Amino acid sequence: MLDDGPLRLRGVLAAGAVVTPFTDIRWLAAWQRHVGAAQGVTPLIAVGRDDHDAPLFLLPLALKRGRALTTARFFGGTHSHLNMAVWRRDAAVAMSAPRLHAILAELAQRNGIDLFILCNQPFAWDGAFDRWDVALH
Repeated sequence: MLDDGPLRLRGVLAAGAVVTPFTDIRWLAAWQRHVGAAQGVTPLIAVGRDDHDAPLFLLPLALKRGRALTTARFFGGTHSHLNMAVWRRDAAVAMSAPRLHAILAELAQRNGIDLFILCNQPFAWDGAFDRWDVALH
């Protein structure tokens, strides 16, 4: 579930993270409780860390295992209009597209994900670029 999300978020947010209203842990938990669980969605909260184990980003994904494919998307479905990872500001600036592709490949391998559906991402938010959006276009 999302119970340990606030602990994971604390390290990222302490560094002045780039967030949207749809990455707030209370919103994520409420959506999962009222919508996601009924749709058979399983939370996958991926945390990227630097060489010193400090959080760089938090990627809140909703997994849906179907008959043929397992998909991963941002929480919220049609209820969320600003989707992105929670980024430590300095990490968002420094992240490269090849590194992001490697991160997605590793997440896919570890979790049996066949398809990422990462829609409704702003190109920029709160003065920073959304690195997932840059990598995917």
